[in-house]
Amino acid sequence: TNVAISGHRTLLIDLDPQGNATTGLGVDPKNVESSSYNVLVQQLPISAARVETVVEGLDLVPATLDLAGSEVELVPMFSRELRLRSAISLIANEYDYIFIDCPPSLGLLTVNSLSAATEV
Repeated sequence: TNVAISGHRTLLIDLDPQGNATTGLGVDPKNVESSSYNVLVQQLPISAARVETVVEGLDLVPATLDLAGSEVELVPMFSRELRLRSAISLIANEYDYIFIDCPPSLGLLTVNSLSAATEV
């Protein structure tokens, strides 16, 4: 939030099925139409899944419980570890910083995050 408050256009992508980043920013996962699950599994553009937060300049791609089963769904998919990178490439020029909140495991969600990252 400090980055956004400093005037930088910021996006936070919540890839943790627990969704603490989502709820911590005041977004109720039950009330979102699209989420990071839709971006990864259904290849929905990030621009269609992001929501504004209570912090000016900070957008969020929220997490929902659907993410819990996404790794199983991603296994048979082509380029499954590059889906987030592809999605970010379409909107990267709209933001100064993009942060990705990862789950505490080294599964496909975290691998997607690491593949999309330019810095860790």
